[in-house]
Amino acid sequence: MLRITVELIPGGDEARCRELARAQLGNISDLADTSDYEIIAGEGENKWAGAMPWVASGLIDGHDRRQTVWALVEKAAAWAMWEACRASGVPFVATPAAMPQSVVDWVRDIAEAVMLACDKCGAPGADNWKFCPMCGSGR
Repeated sequence: MLRITVELIPGGDEARCRELARAQLGNISDLADTSDYEIIAGEGENKWAGAMPWVASGLIDGHDRRQTVWALVEKAAAWAMWEACRASGVPFVATPAAMPQSVVDWVRDIAEAVMLACDKCGAPGADNWKFCPMCGSGR
């Protein structure tokens, strides 16, 4: 199991440290070179951002375990970002230039799996999304 914890340490004062978010990933592929992971992640209330607490679970499929652990952390963070936005109803809008290429590829792979496209930019997407993940246009 891999645990990812995000903590806020105001002014570097450990006595005021508090956990903001956490994710746990478990390999469900017998530690194969290309593995699938169950993920459960959540975030506490963030009154500065106006976000309510949320918890979600899902899968990260086809991760190459021969990569650095940060590649898996990146996928977990991207998955959690989508879930946080979905839970809050706030769209996740970022241009491909603002995201690491691996995240752009991952989003396109997911979107192509449902075989639908954005009316504005032509990027693959899902018709039940409120906003296109590539250009941010409303649907």
